[in-house]
Amino acid sequence: MKPKPWQTVLIAVGLLVGGGLIVYSLSGRDAVEIPDAYFLVDVETGQVFRASLSSNRVPIPAEHPETGRVSLIGATKGDDGKFFVSRRDLIMLSNLDKSVTNSAVDASSGEIKLQPGRMIDYPRKR
Repeated sequence: MKPKPWQTVLIAVGLLVGGGLIVYSLSGRDAVEIPDAYFLVDVETGQVFRASLSSNRVPIPAEHPETGRVSLIGATKGDDGKFFVSRRDLIMLSNLDKSVTNSAVDASSGEIKLQPGRMIDYPRKR
């Protein structure tokens, strides 16, 4: 059975549109940045830790590497370079050790009230 001319045109247009969509999807887009680390903040001192995703699997809330108390929650670095605690991570405040006093993180806004010093790499667990 021989295809009708309009069927041939429809198939050709479909192939052209499909090819164009493939070329469009593969070219000219910005690359997606995949983070290589995540940040933790000590709710007592405001100190920020950087935990490498390639070498660490740290549960949140996390144990402070020096004190051994669970006083670290997740932090996010804003576009302005300042750290804050997202709403999702603020929920973790209730899961900290009972002896931990939150003096660095505003529990309602997530703002870190104490200025963190230089960032410290979270030690890799052995």
